[in-house]
Amino acid sequence: MWCGRKISARLRHLGHEGVSATSTITAILQRHGRITPQASEVRLHFTRFERTEPNDLWQIDFKGEFRMTNQAYCYPLTVLDDHSRPPAPSSGTRQGRTLSPHAQAGLPAAATHR
Repeated sequence: MWCGRKISARLRHLGHEGVSATSTITAILQRHGRITPQASEVRLHFTRFERTEPNDLWQIDFKGEFRMTNQAYCYPLTVLDDHSRPPAPSSGTRQGRTLSPHAQAGLPAAATHR
């Protein structure tokens, strides 16, 4: 289901200017029954994964795409070690080559993505 935050981000990504605030979009969706109080309540509660050992679980989040100055596309990711929470060491991409965090830290036992 699309929420106010996702709709706002998508409209901006498509180049629309003057997009209403996320809270306004959410209020409109709620007013028209597109977001129920029960659905909102579910979003308030979350389970935080926390592993006991480093490198047990990485959380990987795709951050979108953009063109670099050389016109090549960059597809950045954030990688988070779920034990210690700081981002896993990485350098991004260079000339079509991916510089991966596992080069320094080794591969995780598991990975999730959002």
